[in-house]
Amino acid sequence: MPAEPLTAEPACKIVVVGPPGSGKGAYVKAVAARYGQTPSREYRLAECTVVRADFLVPGPDAGDLRVTMHALTGPHHYEASDELLLRDADGILFLCEPNQAHIGRIREELLCFTEQALRCGINFSRVPVAFQYQRVERIPGFDAHRADQVLGVPTDSVPRFSATSSQPDASGQTFDAIMDRVRLVRGSDG
Repeated sequence: MPAEPLTAEPACKIVVVGPPGSGKGAYVKAVAARYGQTPSREYRLAECTVVRADFLVPGPDAGDLRVTMHALTGPHHYEASDELLLRDADGILFLCEPNQAHIGRIREELLCFTEQALRCGINFSRVPVAFQYQRVERIPGFDAHRADQVLGVPTDSVPRFSATSSQPDASGQTFDAIMDRVRLVRGSDG
């Protein structure tokens, strides 16, 4: 019996992380809608929900890339769920709503994410990370540079963007930045 033909496109796994309530599911759905091939899907994993989308991203030189994007939504207390998603990630997006009252929780999530990624074997020199502040219209006088300083976001090496509730994909800037970096890493492997 002949083997199934392999797809011509290379595969890429992008993981969206951040504190509960940061809009991770809405972000995955917005990116999936942008590429419009198939809608996102949701399924239960322990006490949380996984939002997943699969789509093709056209390459700059006609080389398409098959992307699978994952996010855990809802409150969850088991690191195993997060680590399951982080394993074999090619790129990671950290989303948060920079509400001053929750800045300590965001810092804790960043620390937890870093520790989990390292346990999963993520090498941050090979797996690009991007950062996005969500729902910034809810924060009067929001200053992204000040938030970067408070949270310790290294904007010299991590692309950072801001988005509103109505446009969680920030006009594609954050996703495009992570995909550019994924392609750059893959190109240096060749």
